[in-house]
Order: sequence, then C-alpha cells, then structure tokens
Amino acid sequence: MKINTAISRPEASILATNKVLRNTYMLLSMTLIFSAMTAGAAMVMNLPPFGMIMTFVGFYGLLFLTTKYSNSALGLLFVFALTGFMGLTLGPILSMYVKAFSNGHELIMMALGGTGLIFMGLSAYALTTRKDFSYLGGFLMVGVLVAFLASIGAVVFAIPALSLAVSAMFILLMSGMILFQTSQIVNGGETNYILATISLYVSISNFIENQQLLLIHCEFIEAISPESLNSQFSELVARFGLAEYECHLVLTGEHYRRVNVEAPAVAEHEITEALRWKVNELIDFPIEKAVIDYYKVPMPMRANSSNMLEVIASPIDVLKGYVKQCTDLGLEPSIIDIQETTLRNLAVHTPENEHGIAMLYLTAFSAMLLIQKSGTLYVSRKIDVGYQQLGLEDAFSNDCPTVNVHRKLALEIQRSLDYVESYYKIAAISVLGIIPLAEHSQNLLDSLDQNLGVAARMFDITQMIACDIALDERTQSFCAPVLGATLRYVIEKA
Repeated sequence: MKINTAISRPEASILATNKVLRNTYMLLSMTLIFSAMTAGAAMVMNLPPFGMIMTFVGFYGLLFLTTKYSNSALGLLFVFALTGFMGLTLGPILSMYVKAFSNGHELIMMALGGTGLIFMGLSAYALTTRKDFSYLGGFLMVGVLVAFLASIGAVVFAIPALSLAVSAMFILLMSGMILFQTSQIVNGGETNYILATISLYVSISNFIENQQLLLIHCEFIEAISPESLNSQFSELVARFGLAEYECHLVLTGEHYRRVNVEAPAVAEHEITEALRWKVNELIDFPIEKAVIDYYKVPMPMRANSSNMLEVIASPIDVLKGYVKQCTDLGLEPSIIDIQETTLRNLAVHTPENEHGIAMLYLTAFSAMLLIQKSGTLYVSRKIDVGYQQLGLEDAFSNDCPTVNVHRKLALEIQRSLDYVESYYKIAAISVLGIIPLAEHSQNLLDSLDQNLGVAARMFDITQMIACDIALDERTQSFCAPVLGATLRYVIEKA
C-alpha cells in the first residue's frame, strides 16, 4: 500500500513570515543607506579612528539597547543609532584606503560590490531552497566567540598572520550567519524584524571590514648601471601595472640631513619658516634650495627642559629629480619618506611595541639604531659600523680579528639604551630587534647576545605584516625601509 503525505504550514504563518521578511529587508536597506551617509560624513570631516575600546563600548552598548527595546518603537531608534555609529567607525577606514591607493575608490567599490553579491547569493539560496540551517546556531556562536578572542590576541600581541586568519574566519562565519538568519525568518524561527535586521547588518558590516590589505609582491632589483635605470623601471611599471598604485619614495641617508633643534616660540603655521633660519648654519647645502620638514621629539623628564624638534632637510633639486623620474614613467609620487620613520612603522608591528623596543638595521658601512615605544621615536642615530667591518663570514669569538668592532657596536647600542632610560625616565628597553642581513644573520645575533646586556632577536618581517608571500633574508634586508613605507597609513589609522 502506498501512502501519500503532505506537510503544509498554516496560511497565517506564511503571511507572518512574509511580513517579517519584507520588514527586515526594508529596514536593512534603510540602515545601510544611513550607515553610508554617516561613513561619508566621517570621511568629509576627516574624523580620526575611534580606537578599539570606544568602538567596542559603543557597539555593544547600542546592541544591548537595541535588543532590550526590540519589541517597541525605541528599538527602531536604537537600530539607526547602532548602524549610524558603525558607519562613523567605518569612515576613517575608508579614508585610509582612499589616501593609501590611487585606485582607492575602486577598491572600496569592489569590496562593496563583492559583499553585495555574496549577500544576495546566500540569501537567495536560503530563500529558494527553504532549508533549515538552525543547526548552525551553536557552531556560529562558538566560532564568533573564538574569532573575537583571537582578534584581541592579534592586536595585543601584534601578530599579522593571526589577524589575517581572523579576517578569513569572520568572512566564513558571516556567510554562515546570513544563511542561518535568513533560514530563521523563512522557517518562522525569527519573528522580530528588528533583531533579524541587526543580525544581517552585522554580517554585512563584517564582510566589508575584514577584507584586508595584503602584501602581494616584494622584490629587490639591482640596477645594472645608472644609465639603465629608466629602462629597468619602465619594464617594472609595465609588468606589474604600477601606474594603478600610489607611489612612495624613501630617501637614503645621503639625500637628507637630520638636525635636532629647540622648537621655535612661534605659531604652528610659522614653525617651518622659523626652522629654516635655525638650521641654516647646520646643513651643508643652501637653505633656500632645501625642502624641510620636522617631527616632534618626546619631552625629557628633566627640570627646565625645552621642547625639541627633529628637522629633516633635503636639497630640492634631489627631490625634483626623483619625482620627475617617477612621473616620466607614469607614476604619481604622493609621499616622500625617510628611513627612520619607515623603520619605525615596522617596529610598531612587533609584540614589544607597547613596552618599547630597539631596532637595528645594518648596511654595508653603517648601522641605524631606532628606539621607539608605542609609535613614539625616542632615538634614531647612525653608528659608523657596517656588516663589512664586522667580518661576519665566520662565527663570532673573542679571538676573531674584528672583536673590537663587534664590541664597539654593542657599546654604542647600550649607551643609547641607557640614555633613553635616564633622559626620558621610561622603563628599560629589554629587547633589540634586528632586521635580517642578506647573509650571516645568525653570526651577528650571536655576537650581540655575547656583548650586549639586552636580549637580541632577529625579525621576520613576514610575521609582522599581512602578506601571502615568503620573503627570504636577502629581500628583507634590502627592502625593509620600503616595506615600512607601505605601513604609513596603517600607523596613521591606528
């Protein structure tokens, strides 16, 4: 005997479901438009990033109020307050993309378009199949909790690889959340359109915010000859389509002078002009043919101390030459940076950033030592010891011919560390990070371990920034300053 069975839902239940679905998508579209307006306002007003604590407090506070009043008219007010606040926090992130890339607007539109397509596809699948995805609820809750804790760990311990993994986790989890929430509405599991709207909005917002910038290519190319530079550059621009990206120039030490001077007692807009006369006798080229800039030096913790500025001066003809070389190739230089600040950008991405860290960058005939804490540069100095004088081909020992050079380098580093501790009264810096050398990095590390009073460790830049490529020590050694330059807007965003 064959039995035919049919299961149907009451007509009233179907109508209620359709009403919740209609109200949810109408409210969702309105909140997305409102968020876009507040994000645009934040960009126009050039608002700074809100910071992790303010964002968490604002988001979870408004989320609590929205949930509490979800069955009243106040719920609608708090929905718009929450989504408007999230738009404000998104604005500075979008501004960073626009400033960092010449095609920043295109990147934003691609992110929005990709998010829209994914949302439409997943929603359409859940609506047409009417499958019950309620079994995902527990998994999604645990997954979001794990990803949230991991995101805090990525920030606290400055682990870009973990940050990248968290972004991928959130994208997958939000895909599941869209299926789950749409299924709940379709199958009658969610009858409150305000709560449904918030769940879908958060999923869409996480899709947009977790599409990270990635380092996709890094290469050191040695010039065949000065005459061949233009042809080599031209080939690179064509091969990688570099005209579509923002161009940053990083000057080497011989192209600028740094002078530490007392801050002039003038208005902010008059400082640059006043500094010209202060450094006039301290540089070896005419001040009227120089471009100057400056950054503030931390205030020492001593009585009667003065505010000091670090002034950077560069011959205008040198800068014009580099800019012309770029524009002739179709590139548009937007930033001219110096090695001290680009290397500082790398140091900020270390786990020791909040407690302070020293960084050593060796070239053939000199070394650059930076000491920074939480992005504030306390010391940046040149030491006249390079890896060629150290004789690193053989392992370090007290009997090696260059032992005195090794000890000189360690002594200069230790003096700088002691100076920062006594002059600025900050906690002792306990870690020296070393940018890898093209070769023999371990021999340098062994030497510093034996001659220095702080722990030394070799950096791996691939663990400091989000990237999907491997960088050998040679590439890291030659490209460290320009890799730091790419982090400029990340530092400003933070």
